[in-house]
Amino acid sequence: MLQQKLMSQVDEGDFGLDMFAAADSSQTTEQSKHSASSEDKQPAQAESVTADVSKMSEKEKLKLLKKEYPEFLNIVNDYKQQLLEYKERIAPLLDLYKRKLLPESSGIELVKRKAQLVLDYCTCAQFYLLLRAEKTPVEGHPVVKRMVQFKQLLKEISVAEERFKPEIDFVLLKVCIKKRMR
Repeated sequence: MLQQKLMSQVDEGDFGLDMFAAADSSQTTEQSKHSASSEDKQPAQAESVTADVSKMSEKEKLKLLKKEYPEFLNIVNDYKQQLLEYKERIAPLLDLYKRKLLPESSGIELVKRKAQLVLDYCTCAQFYLLLRAEKTPVEGHPVVKRMVQFKQLLKEISVAEERFKPEIDFVLLKVCIKKRMR
C-alpha cells in the first residue's frame, strides 16, 4: 500500500535524465554566445576566491559549511539518528521475528514497514550527501522530493507507532537484559 502510494507520485521527470541533456545544450548555447561576443571584445577576467580549507580552523570550516550548505548538518544528524534507531530498536525486533520468537501481528507489520522506510530514507540521504560532496546542484532533484516524502511517512508511522510503544519497549528491555546476562 505504501509503495503503491509512492509509485503513484513518480513521473518521468523524477529520473532526472533530461537534466543532463538540458545542461549540455545550455552549456553549448552559452559557449557560442560567449565566443561570439568575445571576438569583438577582450575576454573579461573572472575573479574567483577559493578558500584554502587546509589552513582553516575547525570552527571556520564549520562556519563555511553552514554558509555554503545550511541543510547539510541537519541531514547528517537526521541520518545518524535514523540509523541509530534502526540499530537499537528496529533491528532487534526484526531479528526476534525472523527467529520466530515474536508472532505475526499488526505491531510487527508496523515495525517491518518502518524498517523499510528508514532504510529508504537513509539511502536517499546518502545519495543526497554524495551529490553535495560532488558539488552537484540538487535544486529540483528527485532525491530531495523523495527525502521529503520519506520523512513525512516516517512522521506518520511514528504516530501509529505510539500505540505499540509500551509493548515494543517491553520486548526491547527483555532483549537488553538477555544480552547483559550472556
